[in-house]
Amino acid sequence: MPLAAEATQTVLDPGETVTEQQPEQRTGHPAVDTVLDSLAALDGAPVDEHVAVFEAAHDALRGALADAANSRPTA
Repeated sequence: MPLAAEATQTVLDPGETVTEQQPEQRTGHPAVDTVLDSLAALDGAPVDEHVAVFEAAHDALRGALADAANSRPTA
């Protein structure tokens, strides 16, 4: 299952690009989809704002993995 929409870039001239957004696809896991939305929102944001979003995304994904591991039935 694809995890997120992927943006592709076509380079026209040095320093000039056109971004084409592919149709958005969801994972079906609300916590992961929220993280993907937060990363998509970085488009056009100043780079100095990216680190905090990446750290929050990392924490949220680790939490989602821990929750998934803890909710697995034990044999």
